[in-house]
Amino acid sequence: MKKGNLFIASSLVAVSAITVIAAAGLRMKQFGAFASEPKTNAQYPIVTWAYDGWCKNTYVVEDGFIARAFMFHSTSEGTEPGTVVRDVKLAILAVDSEDRVDVTEVPRYTVSNNRPSLQTNANSNFVPNEDNHPVWPIGYLDIHRIKILVGDFTFERDPDDENMGVLTELSFPNFELQSLTVLATLTYSAPQDEQSGVWHRGDAEYNTAFTSTYTNIGLKDGQYNHTGIEIGTIILSYGCSY
Repeated sequence: MKKGNLFIASSLVAVSAITVIAAAGLRMKQFGAFASEPKTNAQYPIVTWAYDGWCKNTYVVEDGFIARAFMFHSTSEGTEPGTVVRDVKLAILAVDSEDRVDVTEVPRYTVSNNRPSLQTNANSNFVPNEDNHPVWPIGYLDIHRIKILVGDFTFERDPDDENMGVLTELSFPNFELQSLTVLATLTYSAPQDEQSGVWHRGDAEYNTAFTSTYTNIGLKDGQYNHTGIEIGTIILSYGCSY
C-alpha cells in the first residue's frame, strides 16, 4: 500500500450506501421492531444504513472500556402505504488493547460513499523488544477487539472534551438479532528492516468478516498491531414475535 493512500478493500463491492436486507413493517407503537406478519421465529431482513458519525474516544457504559465508534442507523421505509420500520441503530466499536485505554492520538479519518475508515497517524520507528517483535508506540491506535451494538443506544458527548463521549446501550423491545455480517478491511503494521538495522512501520491490509457482536482480533499473526479499519458492507436479519 502506498503511504498516504486510503486503504480501500479491493475485494469488497463498492456501494453508494451500506445496505442490509430488511422487512417492511406494520406501524405498531408498542413494539420496537416490526414485521409484516405476526410469526414466531421468523427472520426479517432490514434496510439501508446511513452513517451517523465517529468520535475519537467513546466510553461504553455496559463494558467499561473506551473505543472508537462508527455509528449508523437504518433508513428504510415499509413498502405498504403508511407503514414504517423504526430506526434500528448500529455501532461498530474498535477497542484498543486492554492496558491502553488512554489513547491520545487523533488518527486519519475519512468517509467515502458512506464507508468510514480510520488509520493511525503514527510514523515513528518500531523499537524491537527482546523477542525481536515490534513494540507499538504508547498512545497510538492499536485495535485488539471489535464489538458491535445493534438495536438502540444513546450517545452523549463530553461537554469538556469534544473528542470524548459516553455510549449507553438501551433495550430494544421485540427485537432479536438473528444473523449479522460486517465486511471490513483491517490494516496492520508489519516491521520493515532497512539496511541500517532500523525498524520502520510497513502497512499491509486484509479483508475480514465479523459475524458476531464481539470478536477478539488480538495481533495479526500474533505479532503485528492492527492500526486501522474501514467499514464495508453490513448485512443483518432480525426476528420479532407477537
